[in-house]
Order: sequence, then C-alpha cells, then structure tokens
Amino acid sequence: MDAEDHFDENQPSASLVVDGGQNMEGIKQENGDDPPPMTQSGSILADATVGSMYNRIRDLLRTAQIFPKPEDVSVNSAVKLPESAEPIFWCHIYYYELNGRVGEVYKSECRPDRQEVFVDGFCAPSDNTRFCLGVIGNVNRNPVVASVRKSIGKGMRLYQEDEDIYLECLSESAIFVQSPLNASRNGDHLATVYRLQANEMSKSSSICIFSRSHFDELMAHARTQGYNAVYALQTMCNVRVSFVKGWGREYRRQTITSTPCWVEVQFPRPLQSLDKMLAVLGDPNDEIHSFT
Repeated sequence: MDAEDHFDENQPSASLVVDGGQNMEGIKQENGDDPPPMTQSGSILADATVGSMYNRIRDLLRTAQIFPKPEDVSVNSAVKLPESAEPIFWCHIYYYELNGRVGEVYKSECRPDRQEVFVDGFCAPSDNTRFCLGVIGNVNRNPVVASVRKSIGKGMRLYQEDEDIYLECLSESAIFVQSPLNASRNGDHLATVYRLQANEMSKSSSICIFSRSHFDELMAHARTQGYNAVYALQTMCNVRVSFVKGWGREYRRQTITSTPCWVEVQFPRPLQSLDKMLAVLGDPNDEIHSFT
C-alpha cells in the first residue's frame, strides 16, 4: 500500500516542506491571520499536494543506489582464481527432446591417439567413443519424438584432426547443424543452419565445426575490444545438431527447441582458453544493479 493511503488530514500536522519552501504545519494568509476553515475543494487540493510529495519521495527511494566502498573493491580485485587443470574431456554432449534436456551429459575423454565419438540412435551402452541415444528413456516422450528417434540410425561422427573438429553425417536421414564458428569463417550469419546428408555424394556430408586457428584470431581481436567481446565468444564453443527435422527461416520450426530431438556439443578446451583470458581482463564496465 502506498504511503498516501495512510495519510489522515485529522492527525496533527507534521513539518513537511512542499514546493516553494512552504511548511504544511501552518499556512498563513498574507495578512497574518489563520486561514478560514478549508472547504471540500480545498481539502482535495491539500490531499493532492501531499500525495504528490509522497510520490516524489517514493520515486527517490526507488532509484536509490548503494555502491561498494573503494576499499572493498580493492580487496576483491586482488583475489586471484586458482588455475584450472587441463580438461580431461574433449567434448560434452547434451541430449534434448523439444525444449527439455533428457538424460545425463555425455563426456568423451581425451585419448593420446585420436579424439572421436559416434552419436547414434541405437541401444548399446555408451562408452568413451559412442553415445547411444536409443537407451535414453523419457516417461513424457510424445509420439512425434518417438517416431523421429527411430530415423536417427547411425547418426553422426565427431572427430578431431590436429586442433580442428569435424562433424560427419552417417544417417540416411538429414541432420541440421548450427556452428557459429564455421559460419563466421565462411562469412555467413552466425545463426546459419547447414543441412548434411550421408547419401549425397558430395563434400557436404562433412563439415568443420571448430577451427582452432580461426578461433584464435577471434580471441586476439576480441581482447582488444574488452571483456564483453571476449565473453561473447562462448557461443563459438557450442554446436547444435538436430536429427531429421530442420529449423530456421526456411522451415516450419523457427527454433531448435521446436525440433523433436537434438544435441548440443560443447568443447571444454576452447572454453578454458576464454576463461584464462577473462580472468586477466577484469570485470566489465557495465553498470549493473537492482534497478537495471
């Protein structure tokens, strides 16, 4: 309830200053006499004046900001985060059905010989080189999702050559890939979705979803732009893949969360590189508080 709702004109007047420096506890006439009894219209005017004053006070309280002391800022700035060890996993894979994540995150460990993982729709137990979506249960699965899952088949293969990561379509059905880093390297819009299909005799069945050299170029440029530019590069370390059903401007489904089943692939090592750079850049200069 607002403060003006508690105001009672019959209570003893408080020493309240309104516009022009007038004191509400005693408004005198120009001749020094007490004012005559206030009419109904005068009472309404007084209520409006006091109500306006309370509104101004309330607005001032809403926009009040509390800033940390300089000594607190200096102490917090001197704290250094511990250095993280080299990630033991080269990729994380999250499985989704429509807009909900299903099952546990899949992690593939780094191997000395070759980094490779298959994502398919069959039902073998998952291991370090194979993530089988067929064994993942969901009590709320709808018939459309169940039908699409049957068409995943051999799915896709992720593999690393040197420091670049590639995705190859092995399924007889099409898969749809959104790789912001690949789009950046090709000069496409970052939200571009690429369609791959294994039975097409062309190079389009395989795509480089992460180029380390291009990522390093983006990091070097972002460092000159400041904290926010480096922070935004996190999206370059994620790749989204939808099975069978596409999404985007040319499809009925506009977002990937509308597709029946899809995965998000995350690369920990590039993220660690960003983490180290962010730690030395300091905090952004954006003004963030409770009222922004």
